[in-house]
Amino acid sequence: MTVINKLKSSQVKDADKLNLLDVIIADHDAYFEQLFRTEYGVNSSGFATGDDTPQLLDKINPKSYGTTYDDMTLQSTIDGIGSNNRIILLTVGTWTISNNLTIPSNIILEIPFGATLYISSGVTLTIYSPENILAKPIQQIFSSDGNIIFTIKGEVYPQWMGCIGNGSNNDTASFQKVVNWGGIINCGTSSYTYMINNITCISNTHFIGNATIKLNSAGYLFDLTNLDNVTFEEDLLLDGGQIITYTTSSTIGTYYGIKIQDSTNINIDSKIRYFDAYAIQIIYTSEGTCKGVSIDSSIISNCYVGIYLSTYASHVRVKDCDIFYCYIGIRLNSNILIGSGNNITSNIRGIIGDSSTNRGILNETLLESNGEYNLYLDSVSGLIFNGCSISTSGSNTILNSDRISFRNGQLELPLVFGGGGYNIIEKNNDAADTHTHAYGSSRDYGHIYGNFNSEGITRGYNSTALNAISSSLTATTLSSSGTVIIYTSFSSMQSFGQTLSFYNTSTGLGTIPIYGFQISITSSFLVRYAGTGDERVSINSWIELITGSTTRRLDWKNTFIESSSQDSYITNSFTGYIAGGSTFRIMASDDLSGTSVINTNAYLCIYSVEK
Repeated sequence: MTVINKLKSSQVKDADKLNLLDVIIADHDAYFEQLFRTEYGVNSSGFATGDDTPQLLDKINPKSYGTTYDDMTLQSTIDGIGSNNRIILLTVGTWTISNNLTIPSNIILEIPFGATLYISSGVTLTIYSPENILAKPIQQIFSSDGNIIFTIKGEVYPQWMGCIGNGSNNDTASFQKVVNWGGIINCGTSSYTYMINNITCISNTHFIGNATIKLNSAGYLFDLTNLDNVTFEEDLLLDGGQIITYTTSSTIGTYYGIKIQDSTNINIDSKIRYFDAYAIQIIYTSEGTCKGVSIDSSIISNCYVGIYLSTYASHVRVKDCDIFYCYIGIRLNSNILIGSGNNITSNIRGIIGDSSTNRGILNETLLESNGEYNLYLDSVSGLIFNGCSISTSGSNTILNSDRISFRNGQLELPLVFGGGGYNIIEKNNDAADTHTHAYGSSRDYGHIYGNFNSEGITRGYNSTALNAISSSLTATTLSSSGTVIIYTSFSSMQSFGQTLSFYNTSTGLGTIPIYGFQISITSSFLVRYAGTGDERVSINSWIELITGSTTRRLDWKNTFIESSSQDSYITNSFTGYIAGGSTFRIMASDDLSGTSVINTNAYLCIYSVEK
């Protein structure tokens, strides 16, 4: 009968089962102890065996070299071992290190429960590597007012320095000492919650585990300043402890997550929540001082700002992150941002771009249900949205910005531009088929083409004619002084049910914000002489095009009305190339007062011509 069957069998007494378990555990411990010692490839005398036969290292009791629990006894033990590979087995109690002490690479410290090393203030204990320590991850092995240095970095545990991790004890001091070691900091399982604040990290540090690390008081959770190669990964939960439901009137608080300043090669792959300030703040004091920051597969929620990138933020990558329930998902004021596969949803504001943001690309990012704005950019330059989806609630406003590109995505909400230029909306799926892309003043050199609806029908400024249709106007009376502007504005442009709001000037029909277009405009209106006698009235009409300081009269026509009972339709039209920023308007003049213009209609057709 096998051991497993014996443990399962009802014929074996419980006492015998317990004896079997004791044997299994003892064999298990002995086996792994032998494997460990095999790595050193030595026999009991400390000489190389030359084969894979398990050999046990001798364990040395330091009490054989001294009677006190201190560095003097340990130093004597180290001197006695010399260059041989040995294990120093500490006896239970507190070993006080009052003088600098170095544990060399050929010695392993075995520290059982109840044994600790206390390092006095101003004293340094140097251990070759954490791998030279035999101790449980959950036991305290150090207490220190001095310094502990590992020559070679390895995996360490907060409990080694006395962290409790019970969600109430302030572990800041102990946790900081562990962080000072660098290497791999294994924070343990989800049963641990470390209460800390303002932890200063060092380079070449890697945080792992499933534990919660929670901000104990106002300030930063972690400060990464002038560092290289720091990683937060696995399933760590970073918690600010400030549970807030954000509204449009919310303001920034004082609980910050990770501050990254002038640092390189920083990687964050964690869950982050409940910081009422910035969850991740990236600060660069000058160009090039901070780059290579990667925020990958993180889940950021319920923070005032999920990710904030300051000026000079260079080569920041945000990939496959979920950011939700924040006041602002991502705030840009940076130099270079590269993002892909992110879901920025259900925030008050999705992406906010401040001045100086430039040179960035977001691929396949979802902006959805962000209450006030999905996207708000002001004085931003050089952002490319490729394959992104902007859908459901939340507006999208781009002000005074240039070189903003939306390509190959899905737009279910309007893009509202004001100022700036050289912007592109290209080859997007206008799934909702009801977009209103509005344009403000001073726009030039834009390009919008090749957009289509869910049925594949081309929409927007493209090869299909886009008609601008005015409603009837109130009758306008021409003055005897000569020229008036009959038609000064219209409210929308329509094509197959799609409405695009269009910028209107105060002195003309509209300002064309798009550079490189063939335009066709036709005006048609009815004129009627309002006088009482039969007179021959001359009506002149034309389309006026103003580009810069140049004014052109297009399709000038003269029409006569000979009696008060006669109505006359006047039609003017123009087809040709116009430059961006041009203003066009319908003009008319007469040689007598009292003539009315009624039932005015203007038609505008724009055909896409790529520059």
